[in-house]
Amino acid sequence: MRFTKKFLLASLLFVFGIFSAQAQKGQKGSPERRAEAQANSLIKKLSLDEARATQVRAIYAKYAPLQADAQAMAKGKEKRDALNKVRVDQDAELKAALTAEQYAQWQTLKAEQKAKSQEKADAKRAKKKAEKGN
Repeated sequence: MRFTKKFLLASLLFVFGIFSAQAQKGQKGSPERRAEAQANSLIKKLSLDEARATQVRAIYAKYAPLQADAQAMAKGKEKRDALNKVRVDQDAELKAALTAEQYAQWQTLKAEQKAKSQEKADAKRAKKKAEKGN
C-alpha cells in the first residue's frame, strides 16, 4: 500500500514536471519583452548612440502590440497582409531613425538572419522527408 502511494505521488510529480517544462518552453514572453529584446539587440549590433537607441526602443515598443494583434489573427492571407503592413511601417520608421549606413547594416543583418532561418527550415524539411522515406 505504501509503495503504491509513493509510486503514484512520484508519477504525478513527474507528469506535472513534464507539463510545467513544456509550458515554459512554449512561452516566448510578452510582446513588450520581445520588443525590448529586439531593440537591445539592434542597438548593440549597430552600436547606436543614446539618442538613436531611445528612438529605436520607442519604435519597437510602438509596433509590438500591433504585431501581436496581427499574429493573433486567423491564419491565411489576412494575417500575412497584416503582419507585412506592420513590418513595412516599422521598417519605414527605423529607416528614418537610423543613418543610411546603419540602415544598410541592419538590412544586411536581417538578410543573414533570414537565410539562417531558411537553412534551418530546409534542414528540418529534409530530415522529415528522409524519415518519411524510411
